[in-house]
Amino acid sequence: MNRFNLVIFILLVMLESFIDPDVTLCSRFDGKLLLLAHHVLSVYILTGSVLLGSPHIHFIVSIIVVLLWLKYNRCVTTVYNNKLCNFDSNYKFKNYFYHARNILKANHFVAEAFIFKIILLLILDFYLILRNSYNIDLGIYISEYF
Repeated sequence: MNRFNLVIFILLVMLESFIDPDVTLCSRFDGKLLLLAHHVLSVYILTGSVLLGSPHIHFIVSIIVVLLWLKYNRCVTTVYNNKLCNFDSNYKFKNYFYHARNILKANHFVAEAFIFKIILLLILDFYLILRNSYNIDLGIYISEYF
C-alpha cells in the first residue's frame, strides 16, 4: 500500500460520510461513530484490495459481510445503527450505491449491483492471492487461448 492510495481511500470515506445526512441527524455519539465506521467498511469493501492491498484480509471481510447480509437479508450494521440513532427499522444506509440509486431514479434497491461488484472483487482477490502466494499469473494462461 502506498500513501497515495491511502489518501484516495480516506478521501472516498470522507466524501461518502459528508454526503450522508444521517451523520448529523443521529443524536447519539456512539451512533455517529458507528455510521463513520460503516462508511469505512462500505468504502473498504468497494475499493479495499485495489487501494489498500492485502487481498487475503479483503477476501475474508467481504465473505463475512456477504454471509451476514444473506443471513439477515440486510446489513447488520445498518440494523444496529438504526436502533442507536432511533431511525425507523427500514431506514437505509446512505452510501455511494444509495446515492446512485437516487440519481438514476431506480425504483429498486441496488443491492444486486453491490453484491455483483463484491463477487467480482472476490474473484480479483482470489487472483491476487494466487499470484502473490503461489506466483500463478492467470494472464499467461488466458493469453494462450485468446
